[in-house]
Amino acid sequence: MSGSYSRNLNHLWFLGSVVASWESPAVEFYYPALTPGVTHVAVNRTTAAAAFAALRDADAARLRANARRVADELLCPDCLADYWRLVVHKMRAYLNLASVVDDPVRLARVLNGLDFGSLKLAALDVRNDLKLVRPRFLTTRDQLLDLAAAATKKRATDPAPPRAPRPKPPPPAFARGGGAWNRPGD
Repeated sequence: MSGSYSRNLNHLWFLGSVVASWESPAVEFYYPALTPGVTHVAVNRTTAAAAFAALRDADAARLRANARRVADELLCPDCLADYWRLVVHKMRAYLNLASVVDDPVRLARVLNGLDFGSLKLAALDVRNDLKLVRPRFLTTRDQLLDLAAAATKKRATDPAPPRAPRPKPPPPAFARGGGAWNRPGD
């Protein structure tokens, strides 16, 4: 049971548990796709006892199956990576960052204008082949400029290795507003 971010709640979806969520204004990115009574039991201080007392075996089985779908369709590792890719893409477009970050000269000018002494920056070096992420702290302006230069250099002579296409599952029915989820009375 949870009312905002909860590592335990995120774990419960993967267990295929009957998930109870405390009614709260706090939300995570996937909450709009949830439907009380379909994906979870929504409770508050005055309704919790009655909600659990009214829960029947058939309801629990449906809730457990739909909880597992939440895990598989919204919270799987690829799902989270896709979500964050979308967030970064949308922020990049909204803030028109391409005009700065895709131009090495402009980016260097912006970075040179930063008060580097007041910043606490870290970079994450990612090795996909080893599934390794190594943090390192950036302590000098040159480290930041080198990182920016490496990120903006043209790759015409050093193309990325081909990626095996990952089959994309269709968007979940609940995200499309469809009725594929077992709703009470279906």
